[in-house]
Amino acid sequence: MKTTLLATLSALFVCTTAQAEILNSNYDSRHQTMLEQASLNACGVNGGKLTQLSSSVVKHNVDQGIIDYYFTTELELTVRIDQGVYDTYKVSVNSMLADAYDHAAQDWGIYSVEAISCK
Repeated sequence: MKTTLLATLSALFVCTTAQAEILNSNYDSRHQTMLEQASLNACGVNGGKLTQLSSSVVKHNVDQGIIDYYFTTELELTVRIDQGVYDTYKVSVNSMLADAYDHAAQDWGIYSVEAISCK
């Protein structure tokens, strides 16, 4: 009984921590994961809570049905420094969704970060 309960709790913990989630974001999970990694690298921190403050999308018709999307996203990164002490960063990200096949993810759409700033 104890092993079954322990195995179930461990599986639940592994499943919930493996997903990147940006609060208030309706982006695809691959896009959120890319934004999270780029934000943490740009701000030089190991972890934190990301909240999407605003976003805009520009649709670019390339040619013969090929459509790329350009995203401008404003994020807030909150990092816990100590008990009750937090640092807050404003992150601005320009990203892109190219209408092509992503062989690494084995899915359509290649996400990339065009520019990022952390203040």
